[in-house]
Formats: sequence, structure tokens, C-alpha cells
Amino acid sequence: QDARVVPLINAVQNYDWGTKGKESYVARLQHGEIKLDQPYAELWMGTHPNGPSKVSTQQGDPLPLSSLISSDSQNILGNAVKQEFGDDLPFLLKVLSVAKALSIQAHPDKKLAQELHKNHGNIYKDPNHKPEMAIALTQFEALCGFRPFEEIVEELNQAPELKELIGNDLVNEFINKVSKGNPEEKKEGFRGVFGGLMKHADDTERLKESLSRLVTRINQNSSPTPSQSLSLRLLKDYPDDIGIFAALFLNYVQLSPGQGLFMGPNEPHAYLKGDIVECMATSDNVVRSGLTPKLKDVKTLISMLTYSSGLPKIYSPVPVGEHLFEYVPPIKEFKLQKFLLPIQEEETTYDIGASEGPSILLFLAPVGEDDTPSDVSAAITVVESESGSGLNGSVSYFVKAGTSLSIRLKRKSGLGTARLLGFRATTNL
Repeated sequence: QDARVVPLINAVQNYDWGTKGKESYVARLQHGEIKLDQPYAELWMGTHPNGPSKVSTQQGDPLPLSSLISSDSQNILGNAVKQEFGDDLPFLLKVLSVAKALSIQAHPDKKLAQELHKNHGNIYKDPNHKPEMAIALTQFEALCGFRPFEEIVEELNQAPELKELIGNDLVNEFINKVSKGNPEEKKEGFRGVFGGLMKHADDTERLKESLSRLVTRINQNSSPTPSQSLSLRLLKDYPDDIGIFAALFLNYVQLSPGQGLFMGPNEPHAYLKGDIVECMATSDNVVRSGLTPKLKDVKTLISMLTYSSGLPKIYSPVPVGEHLFEYVPPIKEFKLQKFLLPIQEEETTYDIGASEGPSILLFLAPVGEDDTPSDVSAAITVVESESGSGLNGSVSYFVKAGTSLSIRLKRKSGLGTARLLGFRATTNL
């Protein structure tokens, strides 16, 4: 195929934590029938072998996107991307619909990813790092990074059951370093506390007893903290899980639609509830430690974390043109552009320009003034500017490097002000 813009057929992951049936954002974007009792957790757009996208061909059988790219990588990816990243797409775009908490996890840096892949290739199936950015589509809750150490001290001082589980000596040493130590000593003190907690990950009886005391204590408190209230919520989905205690150490973040978070390598996080667009380096490497029935690699997690603390940066969209916004993380593999295009009664064409590198275009849904779903529907056509040829009927498209695009919109039904919400993922060289 020599087309500059091709519709994608994407993989859906039906993980247990996903939102079920028609309530799921992911379900509404996938091809095929929606099963009401099935979770639709993630839609993947990219070349990762665990969920590769495909493109339709004139010959009949769909072609893996990776095969299309490798057939002419210099031309399709562009010189700069091929030089920097080789013959593959360096990013993976996803939509997630989260009904209950994902695991407390971190992603390895490149050096560690290569070691894990070499030594435990059955678990860590690629040698790449996985920095990622999440943009909220609905109200979204997450845990991201360790709380300021002073807040953690306050939490520990209210939690005798947690102090005993970790070990009073380790806790007191950390508290002392927070009041008197330098930044590195504080981190080292907290590494001891976190390790002291996580060594009990498989000690079910001890955890059960400590969590029972935690619940009793929180229920006796007429005004529990947000972190404590969250612990009670998590307990319903993950009884007797070490992650319920670990969550007390992490920043609880609530994002409104359009706000974003960036998760760098070796930083702990967990998604709790809501819908997001997520972009990452092409990898599926996850080191888990709690809030999961999956394999917990606690030893690797304790050794890999940076133990930095403080409030996470909340990203807001930066305007880069009329109806166009950008989210730029501090890495080369990707950046995200968002567009909000007014849907008019008359057919309207919006020029969204070209990306220097390859890109994936994703159309989500018409939204109202506050970025919440609208009942307006629209006819959407992607136009390749040079040839004037248009494509429609898909929610996502792969676009060759340097291809200039416009989007043609016309209202089909519904009343009130509405804009088409969409994203473009591309490289950040």
C-alpha cells in the first residue's frame, strides 16, 4: 500500500478491571458486537506484538501495521524517526476504561528493561522502557508518585497497625531522617519503610489482621482523610492485599477531562477509575506490587524505584492553533495533540496540518462545552490535503510522516453546541 492515510483495525484487551458493556468508552470504539457482561479495558493502536493494529488491504486479509511500516520504513517513518528509533513505530496509543483499580506498578528504564527481558523474557517480553502520559476523557482518579515525606510521616503517626507491620525501628529511623536528614537520607529512610511494608506482600494472615485494625480505626474516625477513604474502597475489590497499605503512601490525584499526568520510569502509580487516552513508548513492561491478582515482582519494584516524593505535575493542554492543543512530555518517543472541532449544520473543513513524524489519528466523540459527552452525531471525513482524497468510517488512522491533513465535519443529528474530540499521537524529536 502506498496510501498516506490508512484506517486501523485495533486490538481490544478485556482485562478484569475494565468497564463492562456499553458503559465502556473502549467498547464503543471497537469493531464488532458489544457483550454486556464483558469488560472492555484497553484499545491498542500501534505495533506492539501483544496487541498489534492491522490495516485493510485490497487483497483481502488485513496486514499488520508493522508489516506496512517495514515495507518502506524510510519513507513512512521519515529519516529522523528511522535514525533515532529504527524500523518500528516508537509509540503506542491506547484508550482505557477503568472500573476498578489497576495494580500499583512502575515501568523500568531502558537499562533495567533490557536486563529484565534478558533474564526473565517470559515475564518482561520486550527490552524497551515505557514512560507514559494519561489524558482524562472523564473524571479520572489515580495514584501517582510518593506523597511528600511530611505527609507520609503524618499518616504513619496515625496508624499503629501500619507502623507495627513495617517495624517500629524502620519507621522511627525514617521519621528522624525526615526531620533532620538531607534529601538523600530521607529517600533512604523511606526505602527502608517501603521495603519493610512490601516484604509482607504474601503474608496473608498478618495482612488480614493489620487491615482489620486499619478498617476499625478508619470507621471510628468521623472525618477520614481522602487516602483513608480510598483504602476502604480498595479493600472491597482487593481484600487482604498489600496494595491497600501501599496506597496510603501515594498521591491521590483527581483529573478533570483534558488534564493529564506523565509517568516517568521507575515511578509508582495506579489507575483507579475513569476513562483516559494514554500514550507511551512501545512497550508492555510492567513491574507490579499490589492491587492485582497478577504476578507481583516485589523485589524488583523495591530496588528500581527512585523514592522521589512530592506532588505530581498536572499537565493542561497548551494551545498551538485554532481548535488545536498539545501535551509535550520530556521524552522523544511521543507527544499528544488534541483537537476540539466545532460541529456545524453546514459541512466545515478544518486544517490540522502535518506531523514531521508518523502519527496515529483517533476520533473519540462529540462533546459539549465542558468536554462531557454530547448527543450530537457527525459525519467525519479525513482528507489528505495533497491529493484531496477522503476517508471515513473508522475511529483511528495511521498517517505517514509529513502528510498534511484536514478534517471535514457535518452535523447529522442532535441539538446544542458540540465539538468533535480527537487526538493525534506523533513523535517528539
